[in-house]
Amino acid sequence: MISAKKNSMGNTPLAWASRNEHEGVVKPLLGRGDIGPDKAGDDCQTPLLPAASGGHEGVVKILLGRGDVDPDKTERYCQTAASCSSENGHEGAMKILRGRDDINPDNSDLSG
Repeated sequence: MISAKKNSMGNTPLAWASRNEHEGVVKPLLGRGDIGPDKAGDDCQTPLLPAASGGHEGVVKILLGRGDVDPDKTERYCQTAASCSSENGHEGAMKILRGRDDINPDNSDLSG
């Protein structure tokens, strides 16, 4: 059984699956009632941010397909999923995010 609890680094199974492009793990985790798909880990990142940052388009689509994931949420350094995907040159993830009406294109990374 997969636990919804954070590991010693403060990451949930959903965060790790999103970061590592494991769509086959993301889908069943999102079906659980005890998983917060928009909940930030100790690093202040929701699962969408590392998925977009890594260019994991399938995971980005899965997460954005839910009504309870805020695609414009910022992490501790004021980065958003869109700013991270753009910064890392992931055009596909950026295109998916840009297609959303609830993304503020002026929401920028204030750290750099």
